[in-house]
Amino acid sequence: MVTTLRHKLFKKKPKKSAFTLVEKAHFTFLLAKALFKVLRVQQGKEKLRAAFIDFELLEFTELFIDIGFLIEEAQVYYNDDAQKIESNQIIKHSIEDLSHSRFDVVFGPDKIDLQYFAKSLKEAMQEIKYYNFRTCLNVHKLSILTSLVYLIPDNSSIVEVGSYKCGTTILMAKLCQVLNKKIKIYALDTFQGMPAATNPDRLDSSVYDTGMFMDNPIEEIQEKIDDQGLGEFIALVKGDVAQTLTHLELNNVSLLFLDTDQYKGTQAGLNFAKKLTNNPHIIVDDSSLKGVSQAIDEFTQDFNAYKRHNLVTNFDYLFAPK
Repeated sequence: MVTTLRHKLFKKKPKKSAFTLVEKAHFTFLLAKALFKVLRVQQGKEKLRAAFIDFELLEFTELFIDIGFLIEEAQVYYNDDAQKIESNQIIKHSIEDLSHSRFDVVFGPDKIDLQYFAKSLKEAMQEIKYYNFRTCLNVHKLSILTSLVYLIPDNSSIVEVGSYKCGTTILMAKLCQVLNKKIKIYALDTFQGMPAATNPDRLDSSVYDTGMFMDNPIEEIQEKIDDQGLGEFIALVKGDVAQTLTHLELNNVSLLFLDTDQYKGTQAGLNFAKKLTNNPHIIVDDSSLKGVSQAIDEFTQDFNAYKRHNLVTNFDYLFAPK
């Protein structure tokens, strides 16, 4: 008892260093890159005309220009009492002169608030226990997926087809909780391993087949969800997704995330999308697998409202302009 109290009173606090600032900036910039990838698809443009109402974002504006996301002469709007920072590539105006119709995207409070998004995602990740976070997605894919979670409307649903141990599910749900969004996530999986591969899947040298990913019993996954206090955000749906999706009756799906690694599961998820009237955002992982890619191509040919966009390696965004 004494040792524990002594440790709490006298332990050294972590020192902040120059790396702390770089680390924070890098995290924010990583999310900004993901947002721009998504917004370029939604706007149908290679480069975006952007306005910034957040002076702290000024340091990133030049980085955005450098990597080609923004056209030059990005506009920064500020309140009269804000500190003015000079830059040859950035035009600064009073916020009273802001005309939203002139820009493809506006960053700042009450708009697309990059700083708030970054802070919220950091908080969400800090609240998730290490042993509850098992995901197959790398940081680039997670950044894109969480960007869409941030952008989709409140009071809607997310359908995840192929959830494995629900690490990604838990992250999306925790972010919704931190953002105070009322979003329900339906996580579909057999929770007892992969179903049998079909002929399109067997065209790949590596085949995801029966018996793989069997270490995810639904009872264990539910314990992880309850441990994180996310029971009201996540509903687990057990069974072969080709069957369970046919019985899923939802009208407010805003995001469909497909990660089945197989032709049949991807096809089932995309057939489910056809039933929805609002054309949700669709993300497909492992999209370079031949079976998965074939299912996507068949869907976009049959349902040409959607266009296929590769955002990062093996990660496709199917988007239907409104």
